[in-house]
Amino acid sequence: MANPQIIACPKDVWTKVASGVTGGQIYARNNLADYFITYRTAGFTPAPPNGDVSEGVLMNKTGVGTILSFAAAVDVYVACTREAGEVRADL
Repeated sequence: MANPQIIACPKDVWTKVASGVTGGQIYARNNLADYFITYRTAGFTPAPPNGDVSEGVLMNKTGVGTILSFAAAVDVYVACTREAGEVRADL
């Protein structure tokens, strides 16, 4: 994966923004959307159902980014509500 990578995130869809990672940082790039982030054990568990952000955590949109740090490799998913958005993934 190129570093950094810009990834489009359609509204109400869980988008895989990183695969098999143990660390990095994810930045929201559109302040009009609300961004939710979640993760799954790499390669074993599918994304949550589209339209359901109940298990996601609201991401910071202030330019600081969301720091990722895991002991084992994970797949990272982002969902946007209110409107589509995009993230920058530094992995």
